[in-house]
Amino acid sequence: MDNLLSLTVPSTSKLKNKDSKNFSAFSVSEVFIDGKLRKAESLDDTEKGFGVFMHSLILTNSAKIINNGKEKLFLSRDGYEKAIASYTLSKGFNKNLIENLAPKISELTLDPDKNIKATAHLINESLRLVSRGSPDELIKRCTHILLDSKPTKLTRRLSREINEALTIMFEKGLKVYALAVKDIEKFSEMLDIENVSNGMSLVALVGIGNK
Repeated sequence: MDNLLSLTVPSTSKLKNKDSKNFSAFSVSEVFIDGKLRKAESLDDTEKGFGVFMHSLILTNSAKIINNGKEKLFLSRDGYEKAIASYTLSKGFNKNLIENLAPKISELTLDPDKNIKATAHLINESLRLVSRGSPDELIKRCTHILLDSKPTKLTRRLSREINEALTIMFEKGLKVYALAVKDIEKFSEMLDIENVSNGMSLVALVGIGNK
């Protein structure tokens, strides 16, 4: 688990659609990735963890994207879900393509009271658990953080930096989601929901606010 697998997809520049329309009152504002708090709009594939971040964001997003011929429509009752879908599209990623390349084979509810869910996907013939949820609860399940796409053991210093980033985003009134992943060696591990969801790697913190 030195380097997390990343999907092979067409060049993002070929997937951008200038006619896309966002019907959400929210937008992805800031992202804590690779140990740094960044403006979401400035992120691109020069960031080593960008690919894993975008794929995880897409695979945990429930909004549907359809093309009515002239523009992209984001179908969801949740404005935050639409904001995430709009953001991934603006970065040149085709949600349907990513979901086809990493088919979902199982869905888990890690904590129904905290609304922490995870899905298992087949990526390059390997299993990956991808989870999104409230940072205070999901981070408890993480023993590592992705730095330059490499799982790095969480230390007190790294935990402090995560908390500082959270504080900054909360003070700005942002709704924050945590993203975490874990590569699974055997499908039988999926049967032990509690244990399989521990020892995850924090991918990013995503801050969403009003436009």
